[in-house]
This record gives sequence, structure tokens and C-alpha cells, in this order.
Amino acid sequence: GVEIVVATPGRLADFLERPGPPMLSLARCAFLVLDEGDRMLDMGFEPQLQRIVERSDLPPRGARQTLLFSATFPPALQAVARKSYLKPAHASVAVGQVGASNAKVEQRVVECIGDGSKRDKLDTMLPLLLGREAFEASRKRVGAGLTDGPGGGLPRTIIFCNKKHIATWLARELEQKHGVKCEQIHGDRNQSQRNTALANFKADAVRVLVATDAVARGIDVADVKHVIQFDLPSSQKE
Repeated sequence: GVEIVVATPGRLADFLERPGPPMLSLARCAFLVLDEGDRMLDMGFEPQLQRIVERSDLPPRGARQTLLFSATFPPALQAVARKSYLKPAHASVAVGQVGASNAKVEQRVVECIGDGSKRDKLDTMLPLLLGREAFEASRKRVGAGLTDGPGGGLPRTIIFCNKKHIATWLARELEQKHGVKCEQIHGDRNQSQRNTALANFKADAVRVLVATDAVARGIDVADVKHVIQFDLPSSQKE
């Protein structure tokens, strides 16, 4: 046997419920760890989690310790947690104020010039990112390589787009027309490409990362000065 099993809810439920000799037993499980609980709930994994907890040989709440980690703790998740996972007497640890943004982060809304097209949004964003003088220089010298060399003077920036084709277009525009070297992370990039992109961003080989919500969680990069929402999120949760 093994001491630790790391699994997604759907695959674990599948192994537990397959007909024939059991492929997996949770009878000796002492710790149940649920990571990114809010995300699992959003993705519809509650039925699979319920089946794992209620229909497998997993020890009951009183005979195991459950740890639930979540970036947010909405009422729906609280109700599910109290019903199925946590003991009536449990401890909660919060980092910062639940439901609030980081007080040390300045948030600004910038009105887009023009009619709000992709090109208009890009022309609004670039002076803020590059500085007015560098932006004007980049318009005159296409492909001038503003980020050549470590850092290149640009602030480390993550730009989020709602769709992968917009992320691809934006990265190409920044590189080819303004000399801003970028990396991309989105659904059209395989895992190896994503790992390379993130490694280059962390190592300062590039200062701008263009991404969809594929990179919205689970990354730890120091000294990020700007996080730009190129597109408005489609929901409050995003």
C-alpha cells in the first residue's frame, strides 16, 4: 500500500466504485485534506465528494481529521463543510479578512479610450505599463526590444484575458509591435510550455506574463507590481 493518495474527486470516486475487487481502500485513512474547496464546489465536484465520504470505507468524522483549505469561504461551502466534513467543534484559521482584498494592494479602474475595442484597450494599457516616453518610443521603433537583458526596466506584470485567443493576440502585439517580450499561459499551451513560461517569468527572463484564468491560482511569484485585467471578468467569483 501507500501512505498518501493525491487525487481529483472524480477519479477517486471512480476507483472506489468500480465493480469487482476493490482497487482502493480508505479504511485506515487518518487525514482527509480538501484543497481549494471553493473551486471544487464551483466545478460541481460536490456529488463525488459526498459519495467518497458517505459510501466508501472512509472512517467517519470522529475517527479522522479533516483539513479544508479555500481561498474564499462562501456560505454554500460553509454549509457543505459543516454537513459532511467538519466536526461540530472545529477550528478555523483565516489569513487576512475573509472576503476582503489585500489592503496593501492598490486597485484602480482605468477608463478605456475609444470604443473599448481590443486595440483601444491596448493603447490605454501600454502607457501605464511602459511609461509614456517608452510607449511613444515603442510606437516609432517596432520590435525595438524594450525588455532585452534581465528585467529590461519593465515592472513585473501579469495580464489576464478572458479567452485564450485574446491572450495569444495580445502577446503577439506586445512582442511584435512594441518590443515587449512575453510569456503565455492558457488552454492552448501544454504543461511543458506552461512550466517553461512560468519559470522564465520567475527567473526574470521576461517581465510580462499574459494568461487566462489557467494561472489564476496556485502560483507564487515575488515582486509582481501590476496585475492587469485586460478583459472584465465574466463573474464576481473570477
